[in-house]
Amino acid sequence: LHLIRPMLRRVRLFHVFDDRERGSVETWLGREIDIFTAGLGLPEKSKVSARQVVARPRQSTGEPMTLLYFGRNDVYQKGLDILIDGFARVAQTLKGCRLIIAGRPWRGSTKRLEKAIKLSGAGGSIRVVGPVSENRKYELLANASYLIYLSRWDGPPRPIRAALDIGTPVIISPETNMASMVNGCNAGIVVELNAEQVAQGIQMVVENGEMRAKHSRGAKMARNQLEWDRVAEAYIAGYRVLG
Repeated sequence: LHLIRPMLRRVRLFHVFDDRERGSVETWLGREIDIFTAGLGLPEKSKVSARQVVARPRQSTGEPMTLLYFGRNDVYQKGLDILIDGFARVAQTLKGCRLIIAGRPWRGSTKRLEKAIKLSGAGGSIRVVGPVSENRKYELLANASYLIYLSRWDGPPRPIRAALDIGTPVIISPETNMASMVNGCNAGIVVELNAEQVAQGIQMVVENGEMRAKHSRGAKMARNQLEWDRVAEAYIAGYRVLG
């Protein structure tokens, strides 16, 4: 970035996905530049319609919860090391709460996850299921209490948008570049990338049934924000700055 800063200063307009990226651009180039914010919309429709999946009713207070990570099992980028550590810190006190990690392996992730889970001491509450079919993917998303996605860096990840598409709230890191939208719609919680913050966030949603109900309603509101016609309006408005 130091090397290309002079080149970046000649750019007329920057498109960012979220306020976190906006802050990074302004830190490097100053606040006098033109920036517009627009995310990505709902995932394209697959042969399986997300909203045709029959989900069981959301859990009531006191009922065991299921947290789901779904996506490429890139242990570092997707923060699975932090997720396992954070979950393990509260797994013993939150009886019945379980974590499912689904998605295809990535560069030796199977052995790394096995080791991390064994060292965490929470192996009885964590299940790694590997690759799944489209049907099974949507079943997992629909039946999860929360999708939990802790990227160290990312664009607006497809699994988060897919979860919100069917009304499943989320626990995410700011680095997913969806924090502003999730906070704005109250569609879940945003936690910093450290195990203690993750543990506190998990414990908070497990113990607060009223909060979970609000997050479920917020996820449906977020879905409306992610409709492509609304997203396209943000892009068009940004491009108009160029004249």
